[in-house]
Amino acid sequence: MNASDVHLEPEETRVRLRYRVDGVLRIILEYPLTNHPQIVARYKILGNLKMDETRKPQDGRISHSVDEKMFDLRLSTLPTVHGEKVVMRIVDKTKKVPDLVNL
Repeated sequence: MNASDVHLEPEETRVRLRYRVDGVLRIILEYPLTNHPQIVARYKILGNLKMDETRKPQDGRISHSVDEKMFDLRLSTLPTVHGEKVVMRIVDKTKKVPDLVNL
């Protein structure tokens, strides 16, 4: 879908999974809030974040390849009333910064 970032947003009874595509956040999936702590824990492990820190924001990075393309996922966790919000910014490492003429 060429998403630029992924958001996991806990609410009172569910968690919304949203992708940002062309500047618009689109709801992709909703799942029960009971599954959220395990999912957040997995991303924290992958991003080398502190597992026991849930009351302060944290930042990390996950490197991943898909079809021989390297991606960086810039991972941020933020405390909310209903649990930790996770935001992952997707950065395609194969794309180069355009020069001034092409920009």
